[in-house]
Amino acid sequence: QSWDLHPNQLPSRYAAVYHFYLGSFAENAARLRGFVERSTRATLTGNAFDDAASVRGLLNFFSRGISCGAFSEAEAEAATGVSAAVIRSLDVSALGRVNTD
Repeated sequence: QSWDLHPNQLPSRYAAVYHFYLGSFAENAARLRGFVERSTRATLTGNAFDDAASVRGLLNFFSRGISCGAFSEAEAEAATGVSAAVIRSLDVSALGRVNTD
């Protein structure tokens, strides 16, 4: 017995992964956009405190979501105001150089 999935399990695995990313997309996009718009200062969004460490996690969320195909680079860029290059780099310091116009 190995940890590999049986081929019949793949559709449900993909559905679960896509559900995770798509279900969290709007909330995480708002958090990341808010952090960038506030000039990369730590912010409180609802019950979530966003500082550099949590924003790196948000960048990772979008990077992995793009990688698995749950959403496109263009969708992530439009929702967050952050370029795909910055998302892929996971470089929080680059957010201070992002134009959000």
